Amino acid sequence: MRRSEAKAPVVAVTLGAAMLALAAGSASASEADLYTRYCTSASGVQTCSFVPVPSVAFVPTPLAGTSQFNVAVSAAAGLPSLPATANAARVCVRTAEVETTQDGTAPTSAPRGTAFAAGTCTWLQGRNVLTTFLAISASGTLDVEYFQ
Repeated sequence: MRRSEAKAPVVAVTLGAAMLALAAGSASASEADLYTRYCTSASGVQTCSFVPVPSVAFVPTPLAGTSQFNVAVSAAAGLPSLPATANAARVCVRTAEVETTQDGTAPTSAPRGTAFAAGTCTWLQGRNVLTTFLAISASGTLDVEYFQ
């Protein structure tokens, strides 16, 4: 892999099967299945693939009054004000690319971790993932909403 391709941002979007069928032009997918669409961009070309997600019932309930918005992550930081009862979070990147890790290893501003571009969101599920998530960006900020 060429060095310029290694820095390409990766975007993951989870789609219900009905949306996937529309996106793929097919109606054969079961509505019970979920798929994650992974896209990478290199040299102006976007490449996407769909990967099935194991069927797990996940119906998040928002934790009222716990959301954090426009949080700066100029030094490697975990999720802000993580509620003791939270077991999921939706994290959105607001202003600039953010590098993240979910294993407790500190990300760096150089490509070390998973990069999320401004305007993208991801779901974090499981208490262990919430407590080990770290993010860093020279100028990026995060919006975080917590769920149980």
